[in-house]
Amino acid sequence: MSFFDIVGASFFKPLTSSYKEVYFDCLNMIYDLCKYQMSNSEEKGVVVEHLADYFEDRNQKKFVFDEEGEENFADSRAVAFEFIRKLKNFGWIDEEIGKNYISRIYFNDYAITLLESFRKIVSEEEAEYQSIIQIIYSIAVNEDAYRQKPYENVLIGLRENIERLIRELKKLNTSIKKYIDKATENKEAAEIIEDYFTYHKDIGSKAYHRLKTSDNISRYRPQILDRLNRFTEDEDILSRTVRGYMEIQGEQDSVKAEAEIIGIVHYLKGELKNYDAIIQEIEEKNFRYINSAIERAKFLLSTDKNIEGKLNKILEMYVRKWNAGQEELWKEEEAFLQIFNIFQSGFLDGESFYSPRENKGDDGGEEFSGVELDASKLEQKREQMDQKLKSLVTQKNICEYVDTVMSDKKTMLASAFPLDKNEDFVKLIFVRFFAGKRGSGYRVEPTGKMILVNGFRFPDFCVVR
Repeated sequence: MSFFDIVGASFFKPLTSSYKEVYFDCLNMIYDLCKYQMSNSEEKGVVVEHLADYFEDRNQKKFVFDEEGEENFADSRAVAFEFIRKLKNFGWIDEEIGKNYISRIYFNDYAITLLESFRKIVSEEEAEYQSIIQIIYSIAVNEDAYRQKPYENVLIGLRENIERLIRELKKLNTSIKKYIDKATENKEAAEIIEDYFTYHKDIGSKAYHRLKTSDNISRYRPQILDRLNRFTEDEDILSRTVRGYMEIQGEQDSVKAEAEIIGIVHYLKGELKNYDAIIQEIEEKNFRYINSAIERAKFLLSTDKNIEGKLNKILEMYVRKWNAGQEELWKEEEAFLQIFNIFQSGFLDGESFYSPRENKGDDGGEEFSGVELDASKLEQKREQMDQKLKSLVTQKNICEYVDTVMSDKKTMLASAFPLDKNEDFVKLIFVRFFAGKRGSGYRVEPTGKMILVNGFRFPDFCVVR
């Protein structure tokens, strides 16, 4: 029997139609109403009321169905009835007459299985590996189960939960790959760092860390493998397991049944031994993701460092023109935007078409004779150079400036800093710019107030050592 012989040819039609979101919302709403009931069903009237409220909130009464064309419903209850009818036709839900001749809505069994899987995908629920491992261990060491029905009470449970554990580990393995792909996408440094902390919260410290510590199956594996060996080494357990397999699976040949049991045992032992290989791959991917994210962020952040130099040059140019009485130039948008022009940089390498200059060798020129410099002029040049170095805007100079202005104060408002000259305002910009950086020794806290000081309007902030 094929899958579509069970669910029907149009089962997935509502999830591929133009109203797939609406259908999915309706299915989830009906599921939530039914799952807490003893019979896993709900009165049709209750379902209709909830769906009607849903459509009433959306103010949606007109639909264009492919097979029927446009339908315009009188009210939201009529819409609810129509969607229940369609979900029945598609094979998701059905209807039965219960006690007191009240009609009840229930899901078909296969629809519940698929809908629960869809909901898990949406919620991205993470498996509790510790609980799965504890279940495997509890089943394996239950001595009463071996004495009663080893196939039904032990082997089936071990197979289901070991397969579930391996399946969840492979899903974790795949999810790490998703984060690695994200780290290599064209993203800003802030986005990469945000993804990294999301990864660290959801996987790094949550799933991966537990797998290496409390959820590590290595603590229980020797005992589980020892119990699995009983099915092939203990004749009494093996014979009772074979009888249980023949009864449940309907197998008439005891030889085939024994071969199946031995095959299941070897398969489960192999899965437990392959556990380490999966964990190793997860560990390698975890390490690769962390390295990829860090290296990518470092690259982007190191590229951003050039912005400091660009900002420095822009502000220095601004101050020079302002002091030279050319502030009217900055009122023209076109002239102002010229400083943001970007030029392509080039370099020479072995593949360049440019012919390098040849070395002409010694041209036989006359030897340069030294000229004595005036000591006073030399000292003057040194003082000019010192002044120029001090005027350069660097983090060190700005930190020294903050120390000088604040003296022994722990906190100080930016509006209290000297703002008599244009250079003072530029320094204040860089005080804000270098705040919180390594080695700065201070941070800033916004006050939320806009102020005007000596013609300079800016949001005030507090400098805190």
